[in-house]
Amino acid sequence: MNQHGDRCQLATTFETEQLLSEKQQTDSTERDEIPAEIQQFWLESKQRSSHARLIYHAVIHLLLIASVLYVGTSHFWTSRTLKPYAYSPAANIVEFFDSDEDPVTHGHRSIYYGEPTTENIAAWDDLVDPTFMAVTKEELVRSGGSPERAVRLADYDGQFVAGTGVYHNLHCLRRLRWWVYQDYFYSNRSAVNLDVVLPHLGM
Repeated sequence: MNQHGDRCQLATTFETEQLLSEKQQTDSTERDEIPAEIQQFWLESKQRSSHARLIYHAVIHLLLIASVLYVGTSHFWTSRTLKPYAYSPAANIVEFFDSDEDPVTHGHRSIYYGEPTTENIAAWDDLVDPTFMAVTKEELVRSGGSPERAVRLADYDGQFVAGTGVYHNLHCLRRLRWWVYQDYFYSNRSAVNLDVVLPHLGM
């Protein structure tokens, strides 16, 4: 029984080796039938593909490294080039104070909040009233203004009309408030009024 099994195993092994040998001969014959130029082209294509993958991965890694370096050092460079604050002609007269009011609390109601009333309209007027100021030529130039394009005041020793950015923004914010309550503030509005108001609000 064991001898019979050994014979079967040897026969199977021989047949398998014979089939593999025939397949290898067939593959070898097929390769021999392919012209040398095509074989060389395939080989060069594989090499180019391999080189392209290497270059692609190298570029990706370099971009990642550059991004990390940029993000990590951008604060350092900007902190060395930017001034601590911008010059303002109002810097000497502005007073700062701490407030414990929370402007984002919906339950908080400041004097500037809500539908138009006599009180909040007066509060907005008082807030925006000091929009313009008189500045010297030196203050105007330091602020980035041009004396040739500025309006000179006859009653203030030749000083110029100027305004700070914060008051300009408050002025625009009040305009936006007026538009929200346009039935009150623009009850007699016309097409001419809208041509002035809407571009002012960026609409």
